[in-house]
Amino acid sequence: MLPVRKVLFSFAGGIGHLNLMLPVARALRNAGHAVGVCGQANIIDGTSGFDAYFPCGSSAPPPTDQSTGILAGPDLDHEFSVIGAYFAGALATRRLRDVRQSIDRWAPDLLVCDEMDFGAMIAAEQAEIPRVVVNVIASGALTRVEHIHEPVARLRAVHGLRDDPGCTELTRNLIVSPVPPSFRHPDFPLAETAVSVRPEFDRDTGRQAAVDWLAAGDEPGRVYLTLGTVFNTESGDLFIRVLEGLRRLPVRVLATVGMNIDPASIPVVADNVRIETLRTPIGRASAL
Repeated sequence: MLPVRKVLFSFAGGIGHLNLMLPVARALRNAGHAVGVCGQANIIDGTSGFDAYFPCGSSAPPPTDQSTGILAGPDLDHEFSVIGAYFAGALATRRLRDVRQSIDRWAPDLLVCDEMDFGAMIAAEQAEIPRVVVNVIASGALTRVEHIHEPVARLRAVHGLRDDPGCTELTRNLIVSPVPPSFRHPDFPLAETAVSVRPEFDRDTGRQAAVDWLAAGDEPGRVYLTLGTVFNTESGDLFIRVLEGLRRLPVRVLATVGMNIDPASIPVVADNVRIETLRTPIGRASAL
């Protein structure tokens, strides 16, 4: 029988970064290992199934936007700057501190973090514990060495780690990719250390009024509309434009918005459209 291990799960960013790691956490816990979690307090508060919790930041829910505004044009340079300046820069500095404190307190045998949690990766290297990285960007095309090398190099230097010009440390250990390989951008193939998996999620067997509504009615088609966990707050009037088009079709439409959008701010009213707030950050489908 294998000895019981302690595994710390760490995520940077929002609920989408944690959700893709939950099947791994569930599998380890079902195998008898202890699992802990370190991340945003307002996301992990109220979750169940972990043996240790290391919340960071405020537990207050983010404010609800009363309007989605106007959809801005795509700006890849802006997205790259966010990855470099924020995820690999300011956030990585905080994450290194928080994750290292969690490691020192709980003494895990292994760290599992999402691919944007650069500070957690450096914390594991500094603490000399192995790590596993879980991919959360399906295409793999956002994290580019030329945009993250400088902030990562500065952080490594501050903490006495050797320079890593090609950011090879980020892919040195096992990488788990829980998305279909066909989603991957051909110019950014998976690293040699990566394995593709098909995660299994718990299925909620309870009745949901919105799901029952979607299944009812005389419309020949059913549509579920979501804009994800972050883009929904950056998508301007895209919800409105899509729903305006869908309401004219012979379909029944269920749209879910995140915690930060008031459904009443989306002025699309039709008998075949229902808009709901996904109120629980981690519902049954994601809980351990």
